[in-house]
Amino acid sequence: MNIAGIIHESLNDGDGIRTVIFISGCKHNCYNCQNKRLFNFHYGKSFDKSMQDYLINYIKTDQLVDGITLSGGDPLYSAKELIPFLQRVKQECPEKDIWMYTGFSYEEIKNEEILKYIDILVDGQFIDSLKDRTLKFRGSSNQRIIDIQKSLANHKIILYKC
Repeated sequence: MNIAGIIHESLNDGDGIRTVIFISGCKHNCYNCQNKRLFNFHYGKSFDKSMQDYLINYIKTDQLVDGITLSGGDPLYSAKELIPFLQRVKQECPEKDIWMYTGFSYEEIKNEEILKYIDILVDGQFIDSLKDRTLKFRGSSNQRIIDIQKSLANHKIILYKC
């Protein structure tokens, strides 16, 4: 699995100050996607143990960071590789939350193991004709911000209130 880059402190990719990890690889091919170069699964650098250790240490020690955001590309294409890292984040940084962006709908992925480790999910492909720059933390009006843990517990979608 490769990552295309990291933003250490972002205010645009979820509530609070986020460390954003851009995961390489996506097959959705959304028209006017802002991260087209990340369609390539081999773009960027390997998300190896040393990179994971660095990120865990960074989010542990930076008191300004509220959590991490997985973006891309689409992190779900690398879910199997991400799960051990997310388990570490939950164990070593329990006060930090995890947001994830995906082009899949919640209904398509609600049984995926990775969701056990995700707090907030922004779901749905970017649709250029539904683009709305006034929306918080998303690009088009079809996308939802879902409180995953509440949704899983209640067996229905619970939207996150920003």
